[in-house]
Amino acid sequence: MAGVLWGHSGGATWVFQVAKKYPAKTAAVVIKSICEVDPAFAPALLQVPILLATGPQDLGQCYPITTQIFDAYRAAGAPWTY
Repeated sequence: MAGVLWGHSGGATWVFQVAKKYPAKTAAVVIKSICEVDPAFAPALLQVPILLATGPQDLGQCYPITTQIFDAYRAAGAPWTY
């Protein structure tokens, strides 16, 4: 059974890592204010819908990193959105 994961700040980092490790058990992910992200591309995440509930005022210096990761996955066809 797949579940929906939600995390804010450190919890967002945790749910992102769980989704990378267990994509088949992850129905979707909602991430709010993620800052510490492992930038290593995980092809398995291309099948996991992810909503980044994040904006430039939420993250400050982390927003550009999050945007770069988002852009890389979207370019590869991942079902991600802001």
